[in-house]
Amino acid sequence: MPSFLRGGGEMGRRIRELDWSSTPIGAVHTWPQTLRTAIGIMLNSGYPMYIAWGPEFVQFYNDAYAPIFGSKHPQALGRGTAESWGEIWDEVGPMFRGVLETGEPVTVTDHCFVMYRHGYPEDCYFDFSYSALCDEEGIPRGVLVTCAETTEAVLQARRMAMLQGLDGSLHDALSRDVVYSVALESLCGTEAGVPFVLFYEPSGDGTELWLRGHRGCQSVPPSWRALRSDSERPWPLAQALGGDEVTPAQHWRDERLRLTPGRAAGAPAEAVVIPVAGTDAGQPDAVLVLGVDPRRRLDEPGLRFFQLIRQHLEKALRRAMAHEQSLAGARRRAEAVFEMAREGIVVCSPEGRIIEANPAFADMVGETGAGLAGVAFPRLVADDEHYAVRDLLRRARVAEGAFGQLRLSDRDGAARLVEVNARPLDDGAGGQLFLVIHDISERLRHEALLAHQASHDALTELINRYEFERRLDALLDKPLAGDAGHALAYIDLDQFKVVNDTCGHTAGDELLRELARRMQEPLAGGHTLARLGGDEFGVILSNVGIEHAEAILTRLLQSIEGYRFDWAGEQYPVTASVGLVEIPPQGASRVELVSRADNACFAAKEEGRNRIKTVPVTDTTLVDARRNAMSWVSRIVDALDSGRLFLEYQPIVPAREEALGRPAERGELLVRLCDRMGSIVPPDHFIPPAERFNLMPRVDRWVIGHALSHLAAREGSDAGVYGINVSGNSLSEPGFADFVLETIDASGISPRRLCFEITETAAVTYLDSCIEFVSRLRAIGCEIALDDFGSGFSSYAYLERIPCDCIKIDGHFVRDIADSPSCQAIVESIVSVSQRMGLRTIAEWVERRETVSLLQGLGVDYVQGFGVAPYRNWLE
Repeated sequence: MPSFLRGGGEMGRRIRELDWSSTPIGAVHTWPQTLRTAIGIMLNSGYPMYIAWGPEFVQFYNDAYAPIFGSKHPQALGRGTAESWGEIWDEVGPMFRGVLETGEPVTVTDHCFVMYRHGYPEDCYFDFSYSALCDEEGIPRGVLVTCAETTEAVLQARRMAMLQGLDGSLHDALSRDVVYSVALESLCGTEAGVPFVLFYEPSGDGTELWLRGHRGCQSVPPSWRALRSDSERPWPLAQALGGDEVTPAQHWRDERLRLTPGRAAGAPAEAVVIPVAGTDAGQPDAVLVLGVDPRRRLDEPGLRFFQLIRQHLEKALRRAMAHEQSLAGARRRAEAVFEMAREGIVVCSPEGRIIEANPAFADMVGETGAGLAGVAFPRLVADDEHYAVRDLLRRARVAEGAFGQLRLSDRDGAARLVEVNARPLDDGAGGQLFLVIHDISERLRHEALLAHQASHDALTELINRYEFERRLDALLDKPLAGDAGHALAYIDLDQFKVVNDTCGHTAGDELLRELARRMQEPLAGGHTLARLGGDEFGVILSNVGIEHAEAILTRLLQSIEGYRFDWAGEQYPVTASVGLVEIPPQGASRVELVSRADNACFAAKEEGRNRIKTVPVTDTTLVDARRNAMSWVSRIVDALDSGRLFLEYQPIVPAREEALGRPAERGELLVRLCDRMGSIVPPDHFIPPAERFNLMPRVDRWVIGHALSHLAAREGSDAGVYGINVSGNSLSEPGFADFVLETIDASGISPRRLCFEITETAAVTYLDSCIEFVSRLRAIGCEIALDDFGSGFSSYAYLERIPCDCIKIDGHFVRDIADSPSCQAIVESIVSVSQRMGLRTIAEWVERRETVSLLQGLGVDYVQGFGVAPYRNWLE
């Protein structure tokens, strides 16, 4: 037995047993090697495959293709295609010949053939791919066909489209007659295989069925128009009338039922009887007879389709019957809504005297519903809004509705802001008005909280960088008044790192809060103090000369220097360095001024700290200061070149209490720098200058390359998901995404083990580059996390535009969440939005175990921080 004929199931056996010498292609040993190879591949494939060889296109096919032949199998084996498929040869033949002539493959999608696979014509749909098979001389001699039948998918799509159209048409059908009319018009159509529809209604005693309408029929036999329960019926209507099931009627034909031309080929032979009940009384309210296209089998999917039709019709019928119920029933439902509504509802006279009020409104004003009857609605609003409420009621009467905001007062005089939507009742009630009152006090409080968060630093309650820059821009846009000038100061704490590293972040935060409070005292009088980030602050000194500004800042430095930070029994001295620049009358940009002040502050540190470095407008030392700052460039480049970067790892664990202490399934990798003396440089010291001088793309490339190299070495023993930070500089660098994709591909590790973390600020700053980067990485299976989320007011606005998988909540909201209701509200808001968008949440800076339980209660998925697991060298 030739090796290529081994296996192949039933078709392999049949090919081996067939006497091929009696076929046009001759005995097996005469077959070219290309045909043998193709047959071997076909027989061992689980995908439907078919080969047509030679001038007669002699047929071979595998077990997966046999069902497509239907009753033509197995006789089709070894016969010519035209002989087996004469009914479709006019369509198939040109395709086969075209493939042989050109040698080019042909692909056909959802192609319809009328096939006689079961002894009767059927509409069958297929996806085909035709490829040429060549002989040993390279001449096309046959066609290889791969096929997938899509008949059920096509029919399902058409049926679903019909159901959607039916549902849409029935949506506004508020009477039984409209429901039946819509059913007749919508159901009859060739697309879903329903050539005709007959609609019957039972008589009151249930003994007769009366034909009320039909579609798709030119004529209906008289005997079918009035059917009695004791008479012979052309369909099993008796069962339908007495039961509640969708009933098929098969193998009948009545030439007297003539269909509209084009509805179906010949007289129908199958139908489905659908009893439709609008109530649970057992008696159908209507009976529909739906014809079945004779070119489609009435199979299980078809019956499910008709059952869905019934469900849609019954749903619409029940809705219509409910709409036709008495006004008393409608009133009862309205009263239930009235009583249970969370919004306040008031019915009042045209002049505003309350006729009826629901419990929600009574709670708003501290009264009972009965106690409000007869009370003038204007008496319930604040004294200064009586005119406003009377005007709203007047507009509601004359303009068919009015909307406004008012302040309601309860019996204790407490006010709450509400929105009132007023409109006249269109029920012959003599001009009565219907008022819906929505308490927006809580929403406004939440909006005010978010607005405050957008412009203020959560830790110190000072304005943040965004608001500081906005105010500075506004100041620069205004012309100077008289001889008064303005100045800009940049403040950087000198010993903050000592406290932060020695005592921890909690102590560092407490120090920042206390210094923010102390710095505000010397700046009273219209000056602006902001926390710009970390231990850096900015000051706008308005309407002062440079000497006066120096005097104010000197008092500020004295206030800081005179403070001793007490923590755990130890006292720490604190000083600050200040860069001060004069704001010129015109021509200066915010970016330039902030840069000059920053460089001046850097110069103050270089000169010994705890001092003010004033830079007049004409001073050229800024260039030198920037040159000094460039020393960071050489230090970072030296660390990169000499291999003094390394990675630390911090686990990220599920918020569930029982998961704490277990090996983490995911974590974050963080880059660290070791100087030439062997000391570890904190990331907040070398990352900002790396970003400032655009060295972060090189640092990020180092991190990604080393991380993936070590992950590849651990493949098989480590299945965790690792977070890798990506800076804004890298996002905007051309070719960076290509580098990441190529590095992942070369490493051989699964992209699903990588989670790239991008800060919210970087994502918004480089929005277009960010969207492109995350889209390409997510396309191969990587996760994307938005880091430090919630630090900007634009958080929610950009969340829908940036596709991501995880939200890492800004640690400032997490660290003190147990003691801060505002932080708790913000975290709860972020979690709620994330859950609705299908995103996981990770809380950073979790420093206490008790915080985990609170975060778990708010719905946070994962936690990260020293309270869960500290940093550690990743390679140890």
